[in-house]
Amino acid sequence: MPDGKIVAVALLTRRDLEAFGSCLERVFPVGENDAFEALVDRLEAVPAVSLPDAGRRTLPSR
Repeated sequence: MPDGKIVAVALLTRRDLEAFGSCLERVFPVGENDAFEALVDRLEAVPAVSLPDAGRRTLPSR
């Protein structure tokens, strides 16, 4: 896969960021505003798809 190709986009909580730590190459913080809330509402309306379990990571429990 060529470098620079986007393979995933995630919406993470501060706890998620703390758990992943330096594993993430780039993080773009998002402030709370109406446009972002509208985007999240639309994303939540998208039906979920099943993905293979291979390569999945889970966050450590606290």
